[in-house]
Amino acid sequence: MNVIFIITALVILLYFSYPLWLKMVSIKKIKNQPDRKEIDGVTLILLSYNGKQYLEEKISILMQELKVFPRHEMIIVDD
Repeated sequence: MNVIFIITALVILLYFSYPLWLKMVSIKKIKNQPDRKEIDGVTLILLSYNGKQYLEEKISILMQELKVFPRHEMIIVDD
């Protein structure tokens, strides 16, 4: 009976401590990484299917979002 209790307690402990372990590992990776480079260019691919009535609004919203990047392009694929 004690063996079952110990195994159950261990499983519960591992279950609840796993997210904390992941957090510690991710912090170590961030600290050990060299300086990150800024993203200077991005490509956005917009897929549209029978979305003619919404396409102009989508494009204008996405173009506002893309202005953050110095180099950007948008590829639109419509049926």
